[in-house]
Amino acid sequence: MGPEFGDRKTNFVFIGVDLEGGTIIRELDQCLLTAEEMEEDWTEMEDPYTCEI
Repeated sequence: MGPEFGDRKTNFVFIGVDLEGGTIIRELDQCLLTAEEMEEDWTEMEDPYTCEI
């Protein structure tokens, strides 16, 4: 990490029985944006978590 952020980090912990680590990693990796998506207008992207109240 650069000097702007120092040594901060985030840990994401899963606790459970018979968890499939490889499956969890593959599913989380699919949530990441590509380099091209990082450059796009995010307001134009579909929000899968939009809920109507």
